[in-house]
Amino acid sequence: MQYCTRESFIDYVCVHANEYDFAAQCVSSWHLLGLKAYILEKIREIGFVKGVILVRCLKLDNYSIKEEDLIFDKNSDILVFFEKYHLSSSREKLKKLFELLTFRVNQSTRVHCIELVRSQIPDYEFACKVLLKSNSDCSLICLDEGVGSYKSFRELFSFSWHISKKSALVFILSKILNVFLKYKINRKEESFTLLSSTVNGILVNSRVSDAYKSVLLFQNCCEKIQLPIKYILFLTQPFETSIDKENSDLIISTYDDIAKVYMENGYYIVVKPHPRESESTLDAYKKKGYLVIDTPGAIESIIGRFTNMPKSVFGVHSTSLVSLNVIFGIKTTSIIYIIDDRATENFKKNTVSFMKRFKDFVDFPANV
Repeated sequence: MQYCTRESFIDYVCVHANEYDFAAQCVSSWHLLGLKAYILEKIREIGFVKGVILVRCLKLDNYSIKEEDLIFDKNSDILVFFEKYHLSSSREKLKKLFELLTFRVNQSTRVHCIELVRSQIPDYEFACKVLLKSNSDCSLICLDEGVGSYKSFRELFSFSWHISKKSALVFILSKILNVFLKYKINRKEESFTLLSSTVNGILVNSRVSDAYKSVLLFQNCCEKIQLPIKYILFLTQPFETSIDKENSDLIISTYDDIAKVYMENGYYIVVKPHPRESESTLDAYKKKGYLVIDTPGAIESIIGRFTNMPKSVFGVHSTSLVSLNVIFGIKTTSIIYIIDDRATENFKKNTVSFMKRFKDFVDFPANV
């Protein structure tokens, strides 16, 4: 594996921009899936694709994406770097901020355009560096972040606020800087997401969902995952924010109530952990007799390898509840409405938008 910092990755791309069709960054297996779908769509468009990718680390030497996950279409030539964690000093951050604020677009003729790809938010800083340090032009592509891709500014701020006041402040300042850079560079932006928000509600991007499905069908030629004939599937929720932590016992007890009903009717209970799920929570599920799938990766990436499909899929406000329905047409159920009258007020405020936004893709029953 080759390692580099984000800064050295950007410098490399600036030097070699004319050699590549795209430069991408991804953190999670869901981002990687979206990137593979994007690459497949580019191959359909231009025949052969050359790109460079930076696999970002969650923290020091902790990667959600593994080297064995980085298998790409034969009609592509992809160079991959893994991020070498670097904690920037205050002086480095101030220098970078000054460079961005005083940046001027080089007006020289640009015959090549490289696409800068990452999830949810365009990388305006990256674009500034490319326009300043290379003779290539650039456009910005946003991959699907999951349900976060469709949240409003207010919802995203609220999420940051419940993590910490510092996170909320950083979110606001980053938003202001991004708006400034967006209008300063004035480059084409495009979303490569499963859904689109329109005046008529949220609609499926069939071109994108088809690319996702094609990638998944190719990946699912791997070894099968043996599962019972009769079972239901729980998608766990990592209890990271204060809102989820406050309601964790209620969510788990509701899963147990659902499990009891199905087990009495001869069903097994299978749990697919979220990639950031805690070991203690998973151990608790195992002690209850639930089967825990330990195959890494997003559920979308492995469900095609199941020997049998689940009778039902349950979750809270997981991205997978939406994507499994959009990509595979699998019926999914959220327990949000079941626990609504017992959940905290903050939980209700943050989940009501999920219910309204994705009601056409996810079921929201009022009771078990």
